[in-house]
Amino acid sequence: MGELAQASATAADALYWYEQALAIARDVDVPLEAARALEGIGQCQLQNGHPNQAGPNLREALAIYQRLRSPFAQRVQATIQEHQLT
Repeated sequence: MGELAQASATAADALYWYEQALAIARDVDVPLEAARALEGIGQCQLQNGHPNQAGPNLREALAIYQRLRSPFAQRVQATIQEHQLT
């Protein structure tokens, strides 16, 4: 839902759905989905002009992706570097 809202609605709507997804992913202990939600939250925060809020969420997503050896880690690392969030 977050990805759909981000593509077709406002970042605020998408942020809501990503936060809901994060809560569920953490509740049922699905780290990959938690990382996806954190990445989405970070992207929304960047879109809203809040890089200081985005940084921690993107770094946490990156850490999870790296732990899981997910190829998505490269995408998040590129975003962090592009926006100088390190």
